[in-house]
Amino acid sequence: EIARMEKWPTIEAMNWVGHSMGGYLVAVLAIKRPELFDNIILASPVGIPEAPKNKLPPQSEPWLKQLIFRTVFLLWERDWTPQVVLRWTPTQVGRYFSYIWIHARFPRWEETE
Repeated sequence: EIARMEKWPTIEAMNWVGHSMGGYLVAVLAIKRPELFDNIILASPVGIPEAPKNKLPPQSEPWLKQLIFRTVFLLWERDWTPQVVLRWTPTQVGRYFSYIWIHARFPRWEETE
């Protein structure tokens, strides 16, 4: 696929998103044809080196922040995503946090009749 992509005619640079194997392909293409890219978003790309060792906050950070980061990373390494946590909470709690996140992340749309 990369060989075929390399032969694309020159097109206007654009934003690219690659997930999993697509993330790897986008990264390789970006190295070979950088003129095609404005921005790249890689979501869980394969073939990317392991995460840096200093991913946790420094010891000078408040203890609560350190505890939260360490807990999140520990859960993430054991395949506990935010969605898994929500599924394990009681229904009303999960709905509440989902509602809060969605309304904080996306603007409210006016309901039309």
